[in-house]
Amino acid sequence: MENKTGKYLKYAIGEILLVIVGILIALQINTWNDKRIERKELNISLHSMIDELNQNIQFLEVEKADKQKRLETLDKLGAGNCSDQELRHIVFAVSDEIKSKEFATIYLSLKEEKRIRLISSPELRNEITSFYEYELASIRDANTWHEKFVGENIDPYILEYIPLDNNIETDPEIINKLLSQLKFKNILSTQKMIYEGYISRNEKVTQLAHDLKSALSSHLDK
Repeated sequence: MENKTGKYLKYAIGEILLVIVGILIALQINTWNDKRIERKELNISLHSMIDELNQNIQFLEVEKADKQKRLETLDKLGAGNCSDQELRHIVFAVSDEIKSKEFATIYLSLKEEKRIRLISSPELRNEITSFYEYELASIRDANTWHEKFVGENIDPYILEYIPLDNNIETDPEIINKLLSQLKFKNILSTQKMIYEGYISRNEKVTQLAHDLKSALSSHLDK
């Protein structure tokens, strides 16, 4: 009886150990599978981030070219070298706002879902965070401030002092007269300074976007 009891006990213990090992293996497989799914979803998001960066770069380059053109017009206006046709459209150069867009849709999604921590490279995590939290945020905040500045200062001045036709054009003679006004000169100087600052920030952010694209591509190729 003692031998039989010992055999049964050993058998029961063996069965229990087999069940425990099976459970541990199943848990390990589930954990591995969950991590594999997480990595796959993260890689999809990082590919989407590259696509979004391409769109951001294209937007920034178009906006930079537009503001360079506006800046040229303001320089010519200040020097008295504008043609009558340019003077007719001066309102666009004087009151044009710096356009913005939602630059960080993918990043905000990763941040909200706390998936940035899943990126294995700490250098890449820091580069992503710095780019979206500081560099892009600075250009977005500057654009928001400029939109408010134009709405509160330039638009009211134009409505009061510059008569416009149905095509939002004005008589060149009126602009020439306004050039002697201190407030109009200050508007031109302020817009010129803002455009120059924006172009400089734009170039920096565009280059950083290219750098981040390269870092993301290298990470995904590993």
